[in-house]
Amino acid sequence: MSVRELFQQKWFLMALLIVLVVTIATIVVSMILYYAIEGDHDNQQQTYQDVALELSPVQEVNQRYTYHGEEAYTVIRGEGDDGSYFVFVPQQDSLNSDDIDWIKANDVLSESAMLDQFQEECSDCHLEHITPGIINDDYVWELTYESNDRLVYRTYTMEDGDVYDSISFSQN
Repeated sequence: MSVRELFQQKWFLMALLIVLVVTIATIVVSMILYYAIEGDHDNQQQTYQDVALELSPVQEVNQRYTYHGEEAYTVIRGEGDDGSYFVFVPQQDSLNSDDIDWIKANDVLSESAMLDQFQEECSDCHLEHITPGIINDDYVWELTYESNDRLVYRTYTMEDGDVYDSISFSQN
């Protein structure tokens, strides 16, 4: 049977139409789910940002990070009356003022200083991202980078840039 004869068969055209409709429906449903989930995440992050503005000295938000350590945090970098702050908001359903923690940005190693130190230590590494966080009540910078076919998560203390913890995974 030739291709032309195959396209003349009604059963083949119906099967082709069904596959096409199912494919389009799957794509549409996937897009709807993706945007619904992404929208919920953005709304949740906005809620944590609002909590930081309400319960901390920050009055203006400059940057928002998400830290996934032992406990997930939304970290706000912002400005208050007396300088810049990092505000750490645990991602919990119910929050009170005791749950929120903040530090003055001038009291810790800056992001740019941490990146400079990282480049000196690991000039062949490809940095994926840097995120402030908290581990065991210690403020840290978490750097995620690639080095020698390994994905590395390394945390440095915000106080002085010393290595706090490190874990790496082979990418092979």
